[in-house]
This record gives sequence, structure tokens and C-alpha cells, in this order.
Amino acid sequence: MAIRSYRPSNVPEYFLKDIPNAANVIKTMPFSFSSVFGALAAGVAVQNIIQTLSDSDFVCVSLQSDNVNVLPTVLIRDLTSGWPFMNVAVPVVSIFGTGALPYFLPVPWFFKSKTSIELNVVASAIVATGFTLTMSGLRIFRS
Repeated sequence: MAIRSYRPSNVPEYFLKDIPNAANVIKTMPFSFSSVFGALAAGVAVQNIIQTLSDSDFVCVSLQSDNVNVLPTVLIRDLTSGWPFMNVAVPVVSIFGTGALPYFLPVPWFFKSKTSIELNVVASAIVATGFTLTMSGLRIFRS
């Protein structure tokens, strides 16, 4: 039996309007990708890479940090396309929220399946405790 294409009723229209081939979306699923960083010394740069899954695209709608005392800066880049998501590194609390509430992106970020996302973190002072940066959104399955 063939799967019929339809627009999932749980996905707001503004999510789908910028997604390529939105008519072929058959299922969505909430999902989060997290990257764990340990304690950092001042001036140390750490690069973590998040690999999106091969069976679905990913639409990121919010970013969150689990530690409000994190002082480093972060630069996010899509390694697959080479596209940076900001022109300079910004403080983690500016883009990942305060730890109590996530930062909701004004426009969702779309990542194709099998995309490598680089989180480049630089500590401006000693970060004594580890922290986690999380990208939350929807996995998009197509027919």
C-alpha cells in the first residue's frame, strides 16, 4: 500500500512554508540534538559536531543551555554546506537562553538529512562546570 502525502495537522503552516518539497512530508516527530562540553580553561576552544540523522531532515526551532553561569561564546556552522549561522561568535546566553527558558529562533533553521553542525565554543574565562547545548525542533520524514 502506498503512503499518501499530506500536511501533518500538528505542524504549523509557517514551519512548512520554507521547507523544500513540503508536500511530501508524511510525518513529523519532536526531537533534540545535544552537545556536551566539559569544564574549560580560559581561552580554550572546543569544537563539537552534531550529525543529523540520515532518515529525516531536521527543523530547529529553539536552542537551550542547561547552565546559566556559562560565559563562553559560540559560533554555529553547517559543515555540509559551509554556511555559518552568525557572522561572529556570540555569548552562549545570547543564543541558547538563560538555562531557565530556551531561546526560540525568530525563523526556524532547516537542516537536510546527514548534515554536520559544528558548535565552536571559546571560553573567555574559566568554566568550572560542564554544560550542554541543545537544539530542539522537529524531524521531518518524507514519502
